[in-house]
Amino acid sequence: MLARDGLKTDARQAFASADRLVTQLPDSSDELPASAYWYVPSFFHGQRAFVLHALGDDKHAARVAREAIAAMPAAWREAEWAGRRARLALLDM
Repeated sequence: MLARDGLKTDARQAFASADRLVTQLPDSSDELPASAYWYVPSFFHGQRAFVLHALGDDKHAARVAREAIAAMPAAWREAEWAGRRARLALLDM
């Protein structure tokens, strides 16, 4: 929301806070209940791509989206919700 509202400095500060929080997440979905399957670093790394895109940094957004997709379990890469990340991954191609 901050990035879409043009508050770039605030958005980048929120990134720093989010980065600290993501380090507290388990590395895989195996450690989570089924209802929280998406609380893994690769999911949130993909969210970063959307913010970077909103900030106008499409090249970085595409790279981050590709990294997030590569880090996800194979089944997730084919999920409907992963399609938005896949489209971001193609921004700089």
